[in-house]
Amino acid sequence: MPSTPLVATPPSSYVTSIADTTEQIRAAQRLRHRVFAEELGAALDTPLPGHDIDAFDDLADHLIVTDTSSGDVVGTYRIIPPGRARRSYSDGEFDLVALNALRSSTVEAGRSCVHPDHRSGAVITLMWSALARYVLLSGHRYLAGCASVPLADGGRAAT
Repeated sequence: MPSTPLVATPPSSYVTSIADTTEQIRAAQRLRHRVFAEELGAALDTPLPGHDIDAFDDLADHLIVTDTSSGDVVGTYRIIPPGRARRSYSDGEFDLVALNALRSSTVEAGRSCVHPDHRSGAVITLMWSALARYVLLSGHRYLAGCASVPLADGGRAAT
């Protein structure tokens, strides 16, 4: 998909799009590293220091939210349409054999994160709207994925 805005909220300073340049993808991977490794303490096996990169990145479309006032990528979701990967990222986390019949119409989304300075709710709302639009425009029926939920507070924030 070209880097055409999927969702914008005038007069918002945010716009969503699918990254279409290496630099946009690298900016998303740097944001993921900042959130997952630096903020949440995940140990990432990545070929490029300061970036969160794995084998699924080359197969994915990278949804990004850009702060139009700074040009910074402040939110991202990795989207893998059906047929691009032999298995899904979620297959490595769960036994999803029962869902095999749905694979050809399921888009997988993951590696979602928002820059700490932009967690007012606007960025994640735009990302969810853009994900829904992506699924509709691509002609697929289902959206699936997995997420990590910190439970350091005993799960209160997760409910």
